[in-house]
Amino acid sequence: SMAQLDLSVRKQLVLSERMRLNLALQSYNALNHPNFSNPTTFEGGNFYSPTFGISNRMVGNGIYSTGGPRSAEVSLRLQF
Repeated sequence: SMAQLDLSVRKQLVLSERMRLNLALQSYNALNHPNFSNPTTFEGGNFYSPTFGISNRMVGNGIYSTGGPRSAEVSLRLQF
C-alpha cells in the first residue's frame, strides 16, 4: 500500500483597506515515507538476479508526483 501526507498552511494579513498579504507553505510527502514499487522480472523479481527481492525503484519519478521525495514550497502574494 502507498502512503503520503501532503500539507498546506495559508495565512492572509490585512495591511490596509485595499492591501492584503497572502503567505502559503505547501509540503508534499511531508513524512518522507518511502513508497517502493514492485520489482520487475529484470530487476529484483528474477530468481537468478543478485538483487532478488530488493526493490530498486520508487513509485513516483518527479518531485511533485505521488510517491516522490519530500519537498516544500513557500509563496508570498501582495494584493492591492
